[in-house]
Order: sequence, then C-alpha cells, then structure tokens
Amino acid sequence: MGISNWVTGFKTLYRTSTKYNTDIIVTEGKNGVRRVLCGGPTQSISYDSSKVQGLFWGKGMQYIEREQLVLKKVLILGFCAGTFAHLLSKRFKKVAITGVEIDKEMVYIGEKYFDTKKIPHLNVEVADAYSFMKKNKIKYDLIIVDTYIGPYFPAKLASTEFIEYIVKGLDENGVCIVNMLNTSETNDMAENYEKYMRRVFLNVEKQDVSGITKSDNVLLIGKVK
Repeated sequence: MGISNWVTGFKTLYRTSTKYNTDIIVTEGKNGVRRVLCGGPTQSISYDSSKVQGLFWGKGMQYIEREQLVLKKVLILGFCAGTFAHLLSKRFKKVAITGVEIDKEMVYIGEKYFDTKKIPHLNVEVADAYSFMKKNKIKYDLIIVDTYIGPYFPAKLASTEFIEYIVKGLDENGVCIVNMLNTSETNDMAENYEKYMRRVFLNVEKQDVSGITKSDNVLLIGKVK
C-alpha cells in the first residue's frame, strides 16, 4: 500500500483486519526497521534492529546464551512475523523451528515483509496453539509462548491444563519461555500464569523486560529440571 506518514517517522506498508486481529499494521521507520502492530502493541519487529536486544526477543536470546542451551528443535507458539525464528536461526544454524500461528494473515506478512521464507529448517502451521499442543507428540528443546492476539492473551492458553501440555512437549532438559504483558490491566494474568507454571515446572524464573516504561513485559521461564 505504501501509505506515507513520515511526519511521525514511519510509513505504513500494509494494513488489514481479520477475525483474530481487527487492526494489523505493518510500518517501516526512516531507519528501515519494520514492525507489525496489532491493536496497538508491537507483535514483531525487524530482527536486525538495534532495539531488539532490549525487548522480549532479545532478552529471550540473552537467556538462551547465558544458559548455554543447545537447541535442535524449537516450537514457537504465536509465530507472528518471525522475529524470534530469525534470531534463533542466526545463532543455531541447523535448528529445526516449528511455528504455530492462528492468523494466516500473519504468516503472509512474515513472508512478504520479514523474509521468513529465507529461514532454513522452518515450518509454519496455521493452527490454534491449544489444539496443536493437545495433539502434539514431538519433544522440543525449547517452546516459546507468545500468543497474544492484540493486547489479549487467550484464556484457554492461561490454564494449568495448557501448561501441562507444554511440559509434555519438552524433552528432559527442555525450557519454556513465555512472554506476558505487564501493565495495570494485565498484571493479574501475569501473576496467575507464574503461579500455574510453578505447579508444573520444577524451576521457574521471572524477568522484567523494559519497553516504553521500565517494565512492559515479563518473561516467565520454566525449566523441566
């Protein structure tokens, strides 16, 4: 579409709505950095942006590096436009990545505007994360949960039952990284999710992630052992 809006420092490359996301916008800044916004929050950003390291995706990668995780199979629930997949593929050349995304429009955006087709060993499925995990028989080294639809986290994905599916899908040294918004409206959800994770994971770690404020997101990291 190429709708220019350089007064505010970006141009709109694409805009659409789906039954899952009522306002999807792909923007590009003067520095070339692209973002996907859904109902306000940024859902994906160019993986090579300098801003990535201070946000959810970069903090997740810092944890992976710090813990020296060896990743061969990774599952990303809430794939969006593939920021995390790019970062993982850049670090682990042979990692097999499965992405699960409920909104097929996001898969299209990832391919057209974020080069996800260039990520080797990547398979993206259009599916509901709950149903996918309920049927899943594969063991992963890492499962990433970033399943926001706009600013909302689906209630069925915030259940102990769903978290138990996650644990069953991890190998014996597996790790789960969950991205939660941390605002006055979402704080209860983040706290409850942490409680649920502590019921089923042996170890749970919490990390605040800065955004516009000092802590807009929380990473909840669950380890099988």
